Amino acid sequence: MPEIAVVIPAYNPGPHLARSLGSVLAQDLTDWECVVVDDGSAQPVELAAVPGLEAAAGDPRVRVHRQANGGVSVARNVGVALTDSRWVAFLDQDDAWEPAKLRRQLDLLRGDESAAFAHTGFVWRLPHADLPATPVHAAYRDALACRAYVLMSSLVVSRDHYTAVGGSDPLLAQQQDWALVLDLLRRYGPPAYLPEQLVTYHVHEANVSRNYRRAAAEAVAVLDAHLVAAEFDGDRDTASAIRTGLAQVRRLHGEQAVENARVAKESGDWGAVLDHLGAAARLSPTVLTQAFSRFALEQGRQVRRRVRA
Repeated sequence: MPEIAVVIPAYNPGPHLARSLGSVLAQDLTDWECVVVDDGSAQPVELAAVPGLEAAAGDPRVRVHRQANGGVSVARNVGVALTDSRWVAFLDQDDAWEPAKLRRQLDLLRGDESAAFAHTGFVWRLPHADLPATPVHAAYRDALACRAYVLMSSLVVSRDHYTAVGGSDPLLAQQQDWALVLDLLRRYGPPAYLPEQLVTYHVHEANVSRNYRRAAAEAVAVLDAHLVAAEFDGDRDTASAIRTGLAQVRRLHGEQAVENARVAKESGDWGAVLDHLGAAARLSPTVLTQAFSRFALEQGRQVRRRVRA
């Protein structure tokens, strides 16, 4: 039995899969198995037909499982169920690992098997620049307060821990990674952390969420569930961290609503402008007030420039 299983959910991956799976093949740890879960792609994933994956197609450690589309959480849960290794690593179809990633994390976990999981630093790869993520050691209250972020492609977790918290929630479309991390931290305590940037997250149009309303609703629902548990336990410090997180979530998505209103204004879609501003008001009246203040200041500057001209 391999020591670690790698699960890659894939949905219409195009050329990205060659990069992600290629980074698995390049690991300096060789004792792994990998299942690519083809989650109902329009064209079935055939490794032999993907340029750059000829080696993967002939590697007995790699297999493809095709299923009807169920979403990334279902794909991850199925991938875990199809493997039997003690440890599980997750890799999104458009991310990539450094060659030492799995070996370094397993070395870390062997020294601290009680850790909730292991994660690493990572790099945001934008079209014209790389932005290193700020190294953060994720603790439960910090994650609740939105002061810590764990990239799913950096996570290695024991199979027992993953299944004990119920795996990834298939009812969540945008906050499933965060929800899983919170559940693991709450039940098992702090993770093992490597600050080295061993993962590259490729930012492109397809993986940037535009549905801020759903993201906000899911985040609030996740935090509310933890708040109920904290209040029931009389844990005031955790409840306070959750309320901080709720304010952060509403502010973040309120700002996204205002930005959507700005884009709609530039295109002359005033119905959409009002819709997004209404969403901003419901999410964070403070953000909306600040946006109107910035708008008024800019309008004042424009008037003064016209007067001087």
